[in-house]
Amino acid sequence: GDFEYDFLDDVTIEITRYTGDGGNVVIPSTINGKKVTSTGYRAFQDCTTITNVTIPNTVTNIADYAFAWCENLISVSISDGVTNIDYNTFLDCPHLISITVDPNNKNFSSENGVLFNKNKSELRLYPAGISNQKYTIPNSVTKIDRRAFSCCSNLTSIILPNSVTH
Repeated sequence: GDFEYDFLDDVTIEITRYTGDGGNVVIPSTINGKKVTSTGYRAFQDCTTITNVTIPNTVTNIADYAFAWCENLISVSISDGVTNIDYNTFLDCPHLISITVDPNNKNFSSENGVLFNKNKSELRLYPAGISNQKYTIPNSVTKIDRRAFSCCSNLTSIILPNSVTH
């Protein structure tokens, strides 16, 4: 199919490379009867034809640089099963405008396309393709992750609440 993969153990799979045509990509929940639980390091990197990605609830880990440099990626839908998203997962995706997280996810949330931890105390990623020139960080945020605003060329102003300490 459209995915290269490795077996993590007898029952789970990690996607190691995407080889499909792009467009709307739905990561499968199983391949050959084995549960897909991870997108590996740089698995989708430089896939310039991908526009939208849907991550199933079987996937718990989205590795570093998994979708880095996907220059035409517009939206990502994250299921309730994801427990880890590394910091550089969506590095330099200039057209990314929306990350949506299933409300039942116990570790992450989203608001207006912006990725947060569940209780919105940590701003994980402000998508680079959002066209707003000004962004007001919610008062609940105490920490902003490194590279959270990487490549956000449209932003000219960020309003920090007093709650931000990191």
